[in-house]
Amino acid sequence: MKTIKLIALLVFTSSLCAQFKPLPPSQIPDSLKRGADAVVQESIEEVEILSTGMMHREIRKWVTVFNQEGREAIRMIAYYDPGVKIKNLEAEIFNAAGSSIKKYKSKDFEDFAAVSGISLYEDSRVKYLHYVPQSFPYTVYFSYKEESGNTAFLPRWYPIEQYGVSVMSSQMELRYPMSLKPRFKEWNLEKFGVEKEVGPEKSSFRFPPRAALKREALSGPIYEVGPTVWPALNKFRLENVNGEGADWESFGRWQYEELIKGRDALPQSTISEVTLLLKGITDPKEKAKRIYEYVQENTRYISVQLGIGGWMPISAEEVDRVKYGDCKGLTNYTKALLSSQGIESNYAVVWAGSQKRDMVSDFASMQGNHAILNVPIDGEDIWLECTSQTLPFNYLGDFTDDRLVLMVTPDGGEIKRTHQYLDDDNTTNSEVAFSISLKEILPGATRRCMEELPMITITPGQRKKKRTSKNTTRSVGRI
Repeated sequence: MKTIKLIALLVFTSSLCAQFKPLPPSQIPDSLKRGADAVVQESIEEVEILSTGMMHREIRKWVTVFNQEGREAIRMIAYYDPGVKIKNLEAEIFNAAGSSIKKYKSKDFEDFAAVSGISLYEDSRVKYLHYVPQSFPYTVYFSYKEESGNTAFLPRWYPIEQYGVSVMSSQMELRYPMSLKPRFKEWNLEKFGVEKEVGPEKSSFRFPPRAALKREALSGPIYEVGPTVWPALNKFRLENVNGEGADWESFGRWQYEELIKGRDALPQSTISEVTLLLKGITDPKEKAKRIYEYVQENTRYISVQLGIGGWMPISAEEVDRVKYGDCKGLTNYTKALLSSQGIESNYAVVWAGSQKRDMVSDFASMQGNHAILNVPIDGEDIWLECTSQTLPFNYLGDFTDDRLVLMVTPDGGEIKRTHQYLDDDNTTNSEVAFSISLKEILPGATRRCMEELPMITITPGQRKKKRTSKNTTRSVGRI
């Protein structure tokens, strides 16, 4: 414990600008090595906000790796795009004795397109160094500088990045003009003894030595368990689009005015086609259902991530022409079709994934990774997953169900919760009747009644049913 306190004191009194010298693995305190796959000896992140349209960032990290699992603690990777420049990219490898054995410069890093398997167009790129160790333990130094014109996304600080990794020291410092002082959302700082200083032109956060957290059977994501700091600006820039939002109402209003509004024009031929499709239908909910099915039958999902297109939907007219779009484009297209028939709906941003994650309701900032559609009809919130060609109308599934989302409206942003599917909504009841007889053959009958939600795994015909039943009569054999 005395050794750990001494390390903390030395780190605290040293300048961020001083070059850190990593310890040989043998000199790392046993309390930090015990049960750890890796130890972050030092992690330094410095962010300087020069204006709403320019931000500088520098990352320096020294990590000692003890085994194969620990390699994930020091992924030597830097993302960039037309709005982000990477400079001074370098790495250095130290052996078990603490001696430098290899140095890498930017030219040694691979450079390739960061195109995901579901993206047709994407302008993000990656610089990556793949190092295969000859033996363990070894220590890696990795650093780079970044210049970005986007201040909508300020770097978020996660001093504990994964389970099984100890931390000797991690620190983040932000510098900014007084007029651009960020807001901060903090989690678990006191619990982990994080020291913070928030001033008019500079803020800093320091994480003290901490042994590795062990993953347990029901452990939550590490970003929920460990300390976290999110900074955000009230005024920012996103791909050359000026933005502002100190709360969700103003933030949502900005998104609507700058990213959504005016992108709902449709060809008259398509409007006429949909009008004919709905001929004779008066119920607005049934109209919405038919339009949703029309989108499913006539479009497909393909991701497009180019510049502002990562947040601004493709125009409804373009989706109608090419018959494909990403979540934003298909949601906006469905919204435009509904609007053409007098049905109002709201674009919504959500954290999608099998592990439920809410929008942080008390901290307006760029959040979410998916778009869905909210259709309020007669006091009911109908939710549509516009990227699926198979999901039933008004059914989300565990990808986006039961979580807080940002609903973007002309009047501003509003936080709402999507449908919660309860156990009582999905039940199976079985009734069995037997005739007691002395005969060798015992006739029996069973009846099964299912009250269930439409699920992806059942057939399209079954998805249209809320209630199914099955009656069987059979002989159960000799007794």
